[in-house]
Amino acid sequence: QRIAQANDKALLNDVLIGQAKQAFDNNDFPKAESYLLQAQRPDLAVKLYKDNGLTQDALRVCQEYMPNKLDDLREELARSGGMTDNRMNTSSGHRPTTSYNNDGILEQAARCEAQGEYQRAVELYLRLMPQQDIPKETLVKAYLKASDLARKFLPENKAQHVVRTIGPRLVQIGHPNQAAEQYLHVELHKEAVEAFIAGKQWEKAKKLALEIDPQLAKYVDSLYKKHLKDRGDAKGLIDVDVTAALDLFVEKNQWEECFVEAQKHGPLVLHSYLAKYAAQMIQSNRAELAANVYKQYGAIAIPQNLKIYKALFYRMLRIDSLKHDNYSKWADVRDVLHDVFENMSSSSSASAGGIQKEIEEQRPTFEILLWVAHMNAMRAACSEHEQLDIITAKLSISLLRHSDILPVDRAFYEAGIMCRKVSWNEMSMVFLNRYLDVVDAIEEHNPELLATSDFVETDIPYEIELPDQPFLPPEQHEKIKEHVLALSMKQTVKPALRRDSRNCIEFSLINSETNERSPPCLITGYPVLNDCVIFDRYNLMANKEDWNKFVLSAKSIRRETLQDCLKFLAKWTGTQPNVKKVLRKSHLISVIIIILVELAFLIAVVSCCSIQSKNIQGQILAVLLIVLSFLALMTLIYFLLEDILKERIQPYPNDTTISKSFEVQETKPASRHESPIPAPIDNTAIPVAIPSILPSFPRIPTPPLPRPSSPPEKPVIPSPERLATPPLPLISSPPEKPVSPLPAKPLTPLSVKNLPQLEEQFLPYNSSFENLRRDLLEAIEERTIPALEEAIQQVKDHNCIQQLKYECERALELLNRLMKIEHMKIKVLRLNQSTIAELHSYTKPPDEVSTVMRATFLLLGHSEREIQDWPQIQNILGRFGRESVRRRCYELNPLSIPVDKAREAKDILRNYDLIRVTEISVGLSAFFNWVN
Repeated sequence: QRIAQANDKALLNDVLIGQAKQAFDNNDFPKAESYLLQAQRPDLAVKLYKDNGLTQDALRVCQEYMPNKLDDLREELARSGGMTDNRMNTSSGHRPTTSYNNDGILEQAARCEAQGEYQRAVELYLRLMPQQDIPKETLVKAYLKASDLARKFLPENKAQHVVRTIGPRLVQIGHPNQAAEQYLHVELHKEAVEAFIAGKQWEKAKKLALEIDPQLAKYVDSLYKKHLKDRGDAKGLIDVDVTAALDLFVEKNQWEECFVEAQKHGPLVLHSYLAKYAAQMIQSNRAELAANVYKQYGAIAIPQNLKIYKALFYRMLRIDSLKHDNYSKWADVRDVLHDVFENMSSSSSASAGGIQKEIEEQRPTFEILLWVAHMNAMRAACSEHEQLDIITAKLSISLLRHSDILPVDRAFYEAGIMCRKVSWNEMSMVFLNRYLDVVDAIEEHNPELLATSDFVETDIPYEIELPDQPFLPPEQHEKIKEHVLALSMKQTVKPALRRDSRNCIEFSLINSETNERSPPCLITGYPVLNDCVIFDRYNLMANKEDWNKFVLSAKSIRRETLQDCLKFLAKWTGTQPNVKKVLRKSHLISVIIIILVELAFLIAVVSCCSIQSKNIQGQILAVLLIVLSFLALMTLIYFLLEDILKERIQPYPNDTTISKSFEVQETKPASRHESPIPAPIDNTAIPVAIPSILPSFPRIPTPPLPRPSSPPEKPVIPSPERLATPPLPLISSPPEKPVSPLPAKPLTPLSVKNLPQLEEQFLPYNSSFENLRRDLLEAIEERTIPALEEAIQQVKDHNCIQQLKYECERALELLNRLMKIEHMKIKVLRLNQSTIAELHSYTKPPDEVSTVMRATFLLLGHSEREIQDWPQIQNILGRFGRESVRRRCYELNPLSIPVDKAREAKDILRNYDLIRVTEISVGLSAFFNWVN
């Protein structure tokens, strides 16, 4: 070949063809192909490959060097059945495939490069593929050489084509940096970024992208985020996208890491994820875990989170606070609610007008929830100490004023049991009887079975929601029933509620005569009257006797739970409890007397020693004086210690005939608080992510400000002072328990103070009896509040209560119903226009909104055709003046409503309850109560 090239280039092709045939015979196919291509005879290479059954190599050479004959070759191979690549399976020592002889290609490419055939050399280098069994170092070297030759000796477009070819191959074999460098040499910047991304070189990719195009940098960021998410690398993601990283922590259930990172980015970010965690824990019935987290990180007062805190509280109601092991759970809830209550002042003052108003409206509600949680925590702490049983009993009784929040059957059961434990048997009978009545009402699904006369002078609410089923197991309930029945048969205990110096029920905060409200005691929840400890903060108070007893017991017992209660009281009241601070004057007097007696004792000893031994009478007198002094000293010390460490409280009369075997039973929680979780969370005002699913819980309307009493002669609309809605109508009691129904309080002074008590006594016949009866029946027929009050007052003035007992009961029942209706009308009339606007603003309202408003307008006289869909209801709801829905509800006479319309409206709302409606809107609940 060298001789022919030097002397006669015309013979060179013949020499190359001969060498190719020799290489083919030796199965060195790449070298043979190289010789034929140098001889400008690709057709011979195709023929040799085809004749030897190497169809794929034949097609490759034909496609590359004779593309115009490719179709003919394929047809020829198809006719001959040679489209499958029959790799040669010759005798031992022959190669079974046409895989390139890598050394031959590299040698041929180097030869072409030396001869200046750069295009050919590049093509040969590009024939090396990553799929072949070739060392990576060889491939990298070949590809870089091809790129270098193309950039130096080929046109720019061809050089870019070469680099675009080798770039993915370099990335494939794990050399993205070299690929990116080659791209940059020919100014293919985007491809260079892609190479860095493919090689996971994110910092280099981001740096290069920022230099080229900000949009490309965003693209790199998005891919990097996806890469970190796929790897689950939340810590790496935190520097790129905080929200995505925190969400990834949540997906991996790494809540603690999520809270630590979220805390670095401000309270709103932290509390959005705290709310997500709390929602999950509440939904899975582990509310105590949510309370513990809020206690650790604090609870801020923002409108979005208020529902979370309420849901947390209501889920905790399933936990038994008479079991001291549950103290920590109730203490966590108490501390969380205290944080919320404290933060409401700072949050409302620093917030915009709408948010400030919403927070201020919720403040009274959270104060009540705080009190309930505090009393439950106190009760759990005191329940394991026998000397604090009286405080535990008082707390159980005080919690009854919140039986519209607590499971009502459980509240009365626990109050009755604790009264029984401290031998307050009269009150125990009242509460256990009430418990049995509540269970009967639950089983009958009829709240009207509950008689209310026993608690008419108390602040125990009348309108309550009954649980779905009793919380006490049937066998334990039967024991209670038998116990109460046995006491009733023996008639050894007469059910009665104890009265105090006000001549009121001792646990009632409200004076039934004057409607004045006493502050509750921090220790027991009982009303604070005269001898008290006052704290400047929030005007909190405590009965001095109860305060001293608890503080000194906590100091002497040294239990962690009691110490924690003291710390909380110090935080709530803003003072540090101090035993010295609460010692009574009698203690100081006792100490002074002890000192004086001690001095007398010493004087007697000295006198005895100074008397002459012969004076027998003086010695006897001195000895007696010593003995008496010593006895007086010991007695005073005993009474002083007893007074300090054991409070001397006069119990109610003991009943020694009653069995002592009745104990508090551990029970399951009421099912009312295990309801599903449908309520969505509002996400307004502050852009904080809040979970969309929350547990169901009762909403507590904000209590109205107390109003002064009106003169008795004018009909006054009742203004309740409790969170509960007005009492249910009274009905006749069962025959076996005759109770005289009375109007539920709080009502007008006339209805509370001057309504007659139907006493069982015989009264003389009055000549005006028939006239009174006729007037009473006419008032019942007239169905107006003034007429009924006047007729009842006339009966009382003429002392004819007993003779007209049946008519009086009817009149009182009707009066109570009318007052309830009047109250609901006033409540609707006083709704803010913003509340109506909120209902009107719905485009696609919840079913509760459209259904309640449809029932409302049905009672107001609209036909079914006028209120078929929401736009029609929305149109009526948007009217003003005398046509406004508030005004029409107030002016509507219930007697004018057709019976069929009333039944239809009741049927429309049969699948809804007050709690469910209140969760949607407090304003909507007013219409719901009005319809019912």
